[in-house]
Amino acid sequence: MEKVMSTLRIKSTILSTFIAVFALPTYAAWQSVDHSSSLSFISIKKNAIAETHEFKTFNATLSDEGEVEVEIDLTSVATGIDIRDKRMREMLFETEKFPKATLTAKLPNGLLASLTPGEMGQFTLDGKLELHGQTRVVSISCAVFMEAKDKLVVTSTKPTIVQAAEFSLLDGINQLREVAGLDTIASAIPVSFVLSMEEVK
Repeated sequence: MEKVMSTLRIKSTILSTFIAVFALPTYAAWQSVDHSSSLSFISIKKNAIAETHEFKTFNATLSDEGEVEVEIDLTSVATGIDIRDKRMREMLFETEKFPKATLTAKLPNGLLASLTPGEMGQFTLDGKLELHGQTRVVSISCAVFMEAKDKLVVTSTKPTIVQAAEFSLLDGINQLREVAGLDTIASAIPVSFVLSMEEVK
């Protein structure tokens, strides 16, 4: 009898372990590829001069259910001028307090499953952007291109306009304007992206 009970306990332990493993959270099914992805924004000064900047470090994940998360390292801002990068980190983004920005969103139901290699789907996405201690809903015009069974590209089809006032960034913009001796820096910032993604195996 004792041997039977011991065997039952072992089987119960194995079953519990099996259930626990398959009850673990689902991890990202797709991961961004750094060298072929980009995240850029445009600043406009003096009402006429537009300059394109980018973030060098960010990470995007996409689940099979269409859940998107993009985490941006704000310390990686790159404008092509070192002193301007430093000022943006310190005066605008205040990266010591707010080192990252995060976008979360969900693709339309069934979109990924409906695409085969060579096909593309277009849509407007409502996502939540956490930036500088504030969270706001942003509307994003996107396209998803299924390049291969294990490769896809998510790209903006037109720039997403981020309003600095909604993220408490106006003071930082004014500081940048004053230190650079400029009359104006626009507070509406167009943001564009290309996310090249590969399936996680």
